[in-house]
Amino acid sequence: MNFGFIGAGNMVSAIVKGMTVGTKSYEGNCIYITSKSGVTAKELAKTCSAHFCETAEEVVSYSNVVVLGVKPHILAEVLPNIKQAIQKKNPLIISIAAGKTLEYLASFLAEKTPIVRVMPNINGKIGASTTGICKNDFVTKEQFQIAKEMFATIGSVAEISEEQFSIFSVIGGASVAFAYLYIDALARAGLKAGMSKKQALEITAQTVLGSAKMVLESGEHPYALIDQVCSPGGTTIEGICALQQNGFENTLVKAFDAVLEKDKKIGEKNKEKNMASSPEYVAFIAEQLSELEQISYRKMFGEYAFYYKGKVFGGVYDNRFLIKITKSNQKLCENFVQELPYEGAKPMLLISEVDDKVFLKNLVEVTWEELPFPKKRKV
Repeated sequence: MNFGFIGAGNMVSAIVKGMTVGTKSYEGNCIYITSKSGVTAKELAKTCSAHFCETAEEVVSYSNVVVLGVKPHILAEVLPNIKQAIQKKNPLIISIAAGKTLEYLASFLAEKTPIVRVMPNINGKIGASTTGICKNDFVTKEQFQIAKEMFATIGSVAEISEEQFSIFSVIGGASVAFAYLYIDALARAGLKAGMSKKQALEITAQTVLGSAKMVLESGEHPYALIDQVCSPGGTTIEGICALQQNGFENTLVKAFDAVLEKDKKIGEKNKEKNMASSPEYVAFIAEQLSELEQISYRKMFGEYAFYYKGKVFGGVYDNRFLIKITKSNQKLCENFVQELPYEGAKPMLLISEVDDKVFLKNLVEVTWEELPFPKKRKV
């Protein structure tokens, strides 16, 4: 079983190190790594005795499992370039990109591609991540088990539905920073009272660690544990009351809601972006262009180019409609621009007699797959 990693940032580094030098659950020679610059991938491969690859396609060609470890906004560039390699090898695809749904990932790949979505957190660097995981319908039980075992090397794994990923992004992701803030604030209070910051930080962090273990291992409700710490008329209950009076619990709920709301907005933005490159959007454009005869379009990984009398007219890419304006189609283009319905999807006009190949390169370098032109229909 070989594992490939596209991207070699902090999280990929934590995963690969957890798999190899951390838990020693996997041999380095079964891991293949690449990155855009190559520098970080080479360093990580050397550290873990893994293989460095020059390209993402090379990684896919060797791997039974491929981890997409690039930043979320880079996925739209990476996936089109490896679609054919993935079709040929048919590996399990695992994405750690925040905010990118299974549906989004599938839109770039062949039908029935097995895809797993995971959300680890920064504590994976020390083998203490809490990782959320879900899958699409084409992932087998064996493949899902492989994915869970991989991420168990950097901490605990929680199988959740994708519908709950937004909730998990708060309690399993953002809450890490909340905990850091709590620890730092308490340590600073210790500093204010006269203890060194270093010692106060160590004591606070160890206390939080012990408290977390107590909740997990005792099986008792946190409030029952609070009652065990608080003595009648004692010091701790004074502190608890002060926290409650100053809105400690309510502030946490507000922080939770703020993260959740932001996550939903990002999700909605992604949906809008997906819509601009969707077959429905292309069908709408096709309808707008229907007065032209001899019109056709071709598709590559969810992106489209339009042809008029065998020559490139325009294309849909990355939430933009690109139009190649020439003398013969200028008037039509000017009218068409006003009809686009989606905010943020106004066309970028290339007012030039540029060569078709140059125009297509502005969309994406691809081999195009011809599709039938749709009948008129409303979107």
